[in-house]
Parts: sequence; structure tokens; C-alpha cells
Amino acid sequence: MIIMKNFWARLISAVLHPLIMPSIAMVILFAIPSYVSFSVSSQAQRLILVIVFINTCLAPLLAIFFLKRIGVISSVLLDERTDRIYPVLVSVFFYLFTYYLFRQANLPSVMSYFIMGATLLTLDWLYSYFLLEDQYTYDIHGRIYRISYRCFFITKI
Repeated sequence: MIIMKNFWARLISAVLHPLIMPSIAMVILFAIPSYVSFSVSSQAQRLILVIVFINTCLAPLLAIFFLKRIGVISSVLLDERTDRIYPVLVSVFFYLFTYYLFRQANLPSVMSYFIMGATLLTLDWLYSYFLLEDQYTYDIHGRIYRISYRCFFITKI
């Protein structure tokens, strides 16, 4: 029974991993009938999904292996708290690059806002890493940040 619980916990953790979430969110964004799904052709949707997957999942993952190879981090599992700083900074770089690509491509602004929101949440993690003391404070800070972002996002549409 314990093995089965461990299996389900690992499966859910893998499916909902932060590196995969932007790709999953884009799939959902294209799957629901909305302005975005109708204004972007299916061929462009596939290209966008590939770009998002490469920039928000594959490139940061390869960067983690590179950082391990050159000795900046001690493990690819990022068990140590200090090992997480550089991979997060690399992820922010690739998120900003994706945002730049979306803005240059004149895609619906919701997609650019989504990528910028993911970037801001990642930067927020860095902020909380250096300034907040415990997980509970981080949780409260994250809730306040999400509420303020939603207010900003709603007023922009």
C-alpha cells in the first residue's frame, strides 16, 4: 500500500512539475473555445506549443544538467536549497525570451501576459527565497501576489 501511495505521489508530482506547467497551460488555453483558440491557426498553435515546451521545460532542464556538469550545483535533483538559485535564474531568462518572442509575433496578448505572469511568479520565488523565513510566510505572500496579479490582469482586458 505504501508503494502505491508513493507511486501516485511521484506521478502527480511529475505531471504537475513547474517545468511542465506552462506547456500544459498552453494546451488548455488552446483546447478551450476562446478568442485565443480561434484566432491562432492549428499549425501556429503546434509551433507555439513546441516553442513553449522548448523554452520553459527542455532548455531549463538541459541547463540543470550543464550546471551539474560544470560543478555549479551538486545534484540534478536540486536537493540543496542553494542549488536551486541558478536553475531558477536560467528559467527566468528562458521565460523572458519566450515573452519576447510572443510579443514580436503579435500573438493574442493573453498569451504574452501568461508567460509574463509565469516569469513574475518565478521571480517571486527568488524574492521569497532571500527574504521570507518559512513556508507559511511564502504561502501567504504567494496568495497576496496572485490576488494582486489577477486584479492587474482583469483591468488590462
